[in-house]
Amino acid sequence: MGLAVSLLFDGATTAAVRALWERLAGAGISSSMIDLGYLPHVTLTVVQDENLAGELQRKLTQQAWGEVRDMEIGPADRFDGTDVVWLGCSGNELRAMQRAVCGLISPDEIEPHYRPESWVPHVTLQTSGDAGAARALAEVVWPVQIKAQAVAVDLIRFRPVVPLWRAELRAVA
Repeated sequence: MGLAVSLLFDGATTAAVRALWERLAGAGISSSMIDLGYLPHVTLTVVQDENLAGELQRKLTQQAWGEVRDMEIGPADRFDGTDVVWLGCSGNELRAMQRAVCGLISPDEIEPHYRPESWVPHVTLQTSGDAGAARALAEVVWPVQIKAQAVAVDLIRFRPVVPLWRAELRAVA
């Protein structure tokens, strides 16, 4: 098992991503994200040592998370040589937030793809299945970037997903 720190989205964005997951599953392409049993999200970091859960939760709790973060999601892409298809994710404070979370953990504990210098911010659409078909469907359903908001930070243990801690971000007045 591992641990992940993720950003969760506003209701409209969550519904839009989930609808795309359901389209992928309904087309027989992939149900991997539905099967995960977790909300649409952007993973900020992953560590494999679940014994770090208590320490990480304490450090996350001490952070000032601030306000809801505006983001843009899309377009679709794929990690080369894998079945992983995703929607790109960008936002003014996204990389700074990811670096801050990674700064709470020894760099050696962080999975290589989630270290700040390697991290590609994304919303995963599938982890297994026909990547070409998934990307083609995603490009039709999600042809442009859409506005989104990150509204919470989550710490989870995964496979299976077990929520451990959540901080709601403050609404912007």
